Amino acid sequence: MSLGQYQHSKPKRANNPQVGLVSSDLDSKPKKKIYQHDPYISPTLSWAGKAEGVSFDVDTVSLHIHERIDPKRIIKQVLIKTEEKPQLSLFEQPSENLNTEKEFDFYGHTKNWSNRLIAGDSLLVMNSLLEKEKMAEKVQMIYIDPPYGIKYNSNFQPFVNKKEVKDNNDDDIPAEPEMIKAFRDTWELDIHSYLTYLRDRLLLSRELLHESGSIFVQISDENVHHVRELMDEVFRKENFVSLISFQTAANQNTQTIQRLFDHLIWYAKDASQVKIHKLFRERTEIEIKKGFSRKDENATPFRSDDLSSYDEVQMARLETAGRITSDRKFAKILPTDFPFTELHNVWLDTVFGHQKLQEKVYVVQTNKKVIARCLLLCTDPGDLVFDPTCGGGTTAFVAEQWGRRWITCDTSRVAIQLAKQRIMTAEFDYYEMAQPEEGISSGFKYQMIPRVRLENIANDEPSKEETLYDQPLIVQNKVRVTGPFTSEAVPGTRTKPIDGNLPDVSDKTNPTNPISEKLNDYLDSIRTSGIRSYHNEGITFNSVEVSEGFNEIHAFGNIDSNGEYKKCAIVFGPDYAAMEQTQIERTMDEIRNMAEKPNMVIFCSYAFDPEASKDIDNIKIPGLQILKAQMNTDLLTKDLKKKANTDRPFWLIGEPDIEIQKTKDGKYQVAVKGFDYYDPRTQELKGGSTDKIAVWMLDTDYDNRSLFPSQIFFPMHDEKRDWTKLAKALNGTVDEELLEQYTGTTSIPFTPGEKRIIAVKIVDDRGVEMLIVKKI
Repeated sequence: MSLGQYQHSKPKRANNPQVGLVSSDLDSKPKKKIYQHDPYISPTLSWAGKAEGVSFDVDTVSLHIHERIDPKRIIKQVLIKTEEKPQLSLFEQPSENLNTEKEFDFYGHTKNWSNRLIAGDSLLVMNSLLEKEKMAEKVQMIYIDPPYGIKYNSNFQPFVNKKEVKDNNDDDIPAEPEMIKAFRDTWELDIHSYLTYLRDRLLLSRELLHESGSIFVQISDENVHHVRELMDEVFRKENFVSLISFQTAANQNTQTIQRLFDHLIWYAKDASQVKIHKLFRERTEIEIKKGFSRKDENATPFRSDDLSSYDEVQMARLETAGRITSDRKFAKILPTDFPFTELHNVWLDTVFGHQKLQEKVYVVQTNKKVIARCLLLCTDPGDLVFDPTCGGGTTAFVAEQWGRRWITCDTSRVAIQLAKQRIMTAEFDYYEMAQPEEGISSGFKYQMIPRVRLENIANDEPSKEETLYDQPLIVQNKVRVTGPFTSEAVPGTRTKPIDGNLPDVSDKTNPTNPISEKLNDYLDSIRTSGIRSYHNEGITFNSVEVSEGFNEIHAFGNIDSNGEYKKCAIVFGPDYAAMEQTQIERTMDEIRNMAEKPNMVIFCSYAFDPEASKDIDNIKIPGLQILKAQMNTDLLTKDLKKKANTDRPFWLIGEPDIEIQKTKDGKYQVAVKGFDYYDPRTQELKGGSTDKIAVWMLDTDYDNRSLFPSQIFFPMHDEKRDWTKLAKALNGTVDEELLEQYTGTTSIPFTPGEKRIIAVKIVDDRGVEMLIVKKI
């Protein structure tokens, strides 16, 4: 059994920055892009906030590459060794590793295409694609699956290994600050803010779509009428293609009529140019009995057709072919003439069966068949598909399966992690390419079915063949894995991160300033509770005051340490994003320029970008202690919980604990011992355990740019999301002992790269990432 993957060699992508290369100087403060809605389209839907939102601005940010993942490279580590010469991964090719000058010229050069999984708000991602990467009119299909209703918990998943969530349950409220913001942005004013949220994203979607492109919005009965009116405004009613209803349940508990269908609202960018393929399905026995109800003297079922349009010669041909009834009044159309029927806009075969339900990895996950049909209807191999509502990664999975390029994004770290695992461990059939030397953009070879028509027989001409776009020819004994892709993220807020705004430094003590109000709340909590560590120990402050004249440091506190007073600088990260490394850089620059330096710096945030966390752990300045503290998200969700706990709001957290071991043959192994993490549900700091590790990655030749793992491990050993299914498909070519190590906490032996620097990234069950770099 051989191993293959598709690579898109012709399309290029922008040289967006790898996270390790980013600094405040090179990736400057984002500019704003202003978008304008047309308020004069009639008729229109009206809602609170619409008139005020006729124009809106979006920060134009860079998208930072955190990981470069090539599943083929990773799975080859556990294959039984052969004499074949190893092939370079896409990310190892010289064209992908630009010289230093070009690599730092962000967006100034192009690289070969790799698919993209992006963590961040979809509005920021789409604007970056348009403004930074000039991708207007480059996308062939967009699939949007927005939240259906107003319930907070049921739309979001708090853990990678727990998809059962309940409304009104505090334990099921995600602790991700990005998700809390996403919920507030979408539902703060009920349906009114939902419509504003969706309209802005639809407008940018229209900018991204190619002239022949299509957009599908998945929605339930609850808001389908509003969304249809909204799309009439953005895409124009003349570009409406269809309303597709697909069945999602066989029955439903309800006091009224059962609602068993969700809907797809399909619009074209330009209906006169839209790309559409006909899809077919085989007729069922019931359909044959109903549609071909007559039988001839041989008991052959047929459907009658008019004979008046045929001349004597044509009639003779039809009679010779046995296509005229014995009374010579009708022609006969047989079910075997074309045993398929064209797909219409009501899909009854899309309910998750029991087995498929068990395969779901995300709380709100769409059936693959639904998205696959949309994709096959309006795209070709090599076309680009975009999903701004990634969830469990179904759109990316389906796009990869059918040889399309893809970009997808989500605000939730849990969703991104689930999608990443699902995509990287997937296995697919290898479809035969139409022109292998031209690559995937040449398309596939498909099953072709003749469509016999009476006029073909009457005119003695060959029948036309229909293409079955959902049945490409399969190359036997070849397993395909996911092609190379990057895991990226929208950077956090650049300066004065509280609330994500840019206040005047001189005005930060103004009590009427909302930023000042939130800052004072944080400082009051620190004054009252301090910052805790193991066994309820921690740091207690004698005094904490707002800083004066500093851009990055928010406050200074005094600590009594065994009778000696120490000065502590306190820095807060964004409310609704992870603290990222440029904030660390700017803060440390500010501290180095201080005449009287503090004894301690504490970075406080609801979440830390793994690069930022790594930088904090690696700062070594004599006489200066650097710590990081995680903030309890109950400070953000007091109004969403029945019982919020804010009396223990700050907890010190440590770094991942790894051990590097040398083997007898001179190679090395890495053993992950655990990590310190703060559990916001129990308000406790926990450490030293590996049972909460969802995935960990090892880069044996870290280049300080972005992680390029050669080994990836899933210690939770869930066969739905680890390498097991792919290994089974490879049928005897896998070293079972090595494969078993991919579910553990000790790496496969390796030889370090030339620089002898390794990096380990650990991701816990909440999607929180930690990165540690070591020199061997």
